[in-house]
Parts: sequence; structure tokens; C-alpha cells
Amino acid sequence: MHKAHTSALTQAAEQLLAALSLAVVVEPELLRALRLALGVSTAGELAAWNHADSEPCLLGTQLRRKRLADHRRYLRGEELPLRRRLAKIVASRRVGESLLIQLEEQALAADLAELDAAQAGERWARAVRTLQRAAHGAGNGTRRRLPATTLRLAGRQGRTATAPRRASSRRE
Repeated sequence: MHKAHTSALTQAAEQLLAALSLAVVVEPELLRALRLALGVSTAGELAAWNHADSEPCLLGTQLRRKRLADHRRYLRGEELPLRRRLAKIVASRRVGESLLIQLEEQALAADLAELDAAQAGERWARAVRTLQRAAHGAGNGTRRRLPATTLRLAGRQGRTATAPRRASSRRE
């Protein structure tokens, strides 16, 4: 393969991976929608899908946690209107899906695309209050069924009630 072609594919894949860092889970349809929004070729889409930073997960594909910070840094280098457009594409693909995935991606959009930070904080605060009620208001059986990480999240209401935490400080 010609060096210029390889370089262009690598750049296209990096641009797509940066856009995908707005998502918790990546499905082929989301990758395609982001590719079309960015004007990346099908070859660039395949390069991103098969990139070493893409790995399978239970719900589809995800970006490797160790590389998320790098991809999000790349995304921050893009113009704000483009980041907002990409975040809206990700959000449009989540209608009717897992509330927790929606919440996390909304927090990422608030952080990376400066989009709806107040609404993201309010939604997280409501979720935390619900978890706290479930953990403390119900019988012992409910508390045993809630995962420990969920209970820890409910205990952090003060931090999440006002605004989502910066995505770059989370589990990269």
C-alpha cells in the first residue's frame, strides 16, 4: 500500500476513533453514522473497526480504556460545532436503550462537546436519588441485589448532583 494512502487511512481511523470516544458502546450503525458525518471513506471505517484500540464487549464494541484519554484529547482538538454534531448523532442512536448508557454518554457530551451539562447533571442526580432510595428504603434483599459499584455511585450524590464528572478523569 502506498505510504500516502496508509497515512490517510490512519488519519481517518483516528478521526473516527476520536468521535467514537463519545460513545460507551459502538455498534456498526453508529460507526457508519459518524463516518458519514465526518466524510470519511468506507476504507477509513473499516480501519477504525479493525483498529487495535477497538475491542469486543458484551453489547458490541468499545474503545480500549487505556487509549480513551488519547482519543478524547484528539476530539477536543476538533471545532466545537463538529463535536456537538457528533455528540448529537451518538445521542440519537440511544433513544429507547439503556438509561445508564444514555446517562454516561450525556455526561461525555457535556464534557467533550459542552452540550447540555445542566441537564446531564440533573439526570444523574435523579438516578442517584433513585439508587439511594432503592438501597436504603427497601428490605435487605434489594440491597444485596444492587451491585456494590451502584451503591458507591449512590453515595457520591454530592459530587454528581451539580454536574457530571469530567470524562477524562474516569477509568481510562
